Amino acid sequence: MDQVAELVRVARQRAGLTQEALASRMTEAGEPTSRSQVSMWEMGAPSGHMPSTAKLLAIFEVTRSVHQSRDAVEHRIADLEAQLAKLRMELGR
Repeated sequence: MDQVAELVRVARQRAGLTQEALASRMTEAGEPTSRSQVSMWEMGAPSGHMPSTAKLLAIFEVTRSVHQSRDAVEHRIADLEAQLAKLRMELGR
């Protein structure tokens, strides 16, 4: 859970977004989200709140870098995106 919290926080910060701006972008992308949800996700294990697979994919989509070069965090996010997409396909979504 702490890894997911870190990925959400890093993706948001890398994109230069506030929690409110991330929630707004996600809502615009079809995944209604509030700032408080983003905050809970970023708190990780103590809060016990995790974003759904659809929400994680939306986070990664709206925070995706437009630059071709990727740092280590972006590689971790890309790997998680691929794993989530595979899981989503396996679940028939």
